[in-house]
Amino acid sequence: MKFLWLVMFFGLSLNLQAANNDPCKDVQPNSARGTCRAYWNACANDGNANAVACLRLRELWTERTGLSTFPWENPPPPPVTCPCSSAEPTFADMLSGAIPVDSCTKDAVNIQLFKSIGSPACQVFVAYDPGSAQYYCHGGCSDYVRSSLEGLTPITADEAARCYLDLEAVADNAGVSCTGPIATLK
Repeated sequence: MKFLWLVMFFGLSLNLQAANNDPCKDVQPNSARGTCRAYWNACANDGNANAVACLRLRELWTERTGLSTFPWENPPPPPVTCPCSSAEPTFADMLSGAIPVDSCTKDAVNIQLFKSIGSPACQVFVAYDPGSAQYYCHGGCSDYVRSSLEGLTPITADEAARCYLDLEAVADNAGVSCTGPIATLK
C-alpha cells in the first residue's frame, strides 16, 4: 500500500511539475491553448522544425487570439516577409496577378507556379536544396525550365515558409490545384 501511495505521489508531483513548466497553461480559449502547445512542442524548441508548419501554427494562433506573439516571446519576433518579390521581378508579377498562373506543383517544403500557356513560359519557385542545406527562390520567363542552383536567391527557412504560403495563396486565388511531387534542384 505504501508503494502504491509513493507511486501516486511521485506521478502527481511530475504532473504538477510539467504543468508549472507549461507556458500555455493559462491560455484561453482551449483551442488557442492547443495551438500554443502545438507550437511550443513542435517549433519553439526545435531548430529543425518544418518552417511552413510553424508559420501556419503562428497564423492560427493570431487568428484565435488576436496576438502576434506566444506567451514566452518577449520581445515579439519581427514579422517574416518574402524577400523574393524585391529580388525577382517575375516573382512580384506572379504574386500580384500580372502574370497569370495556370499550374502548380508542391510538396512539404517546395512549391512551383507556372504560366505555361503562351510564350514565353514563366515559373516562380521556392525550393530547398538538401546538398547545401539552403532554401532558394527564383522567378523568370524563358523557353526553358531552370534545373540548377546558379543565379538563385538564397533565403532563410522562415522567409521560404512565408514565400511558400504566399505562392500557395496565389494558386488558390487563381483556382489552380497544386499537385506533387516536385522536381528537385540539381
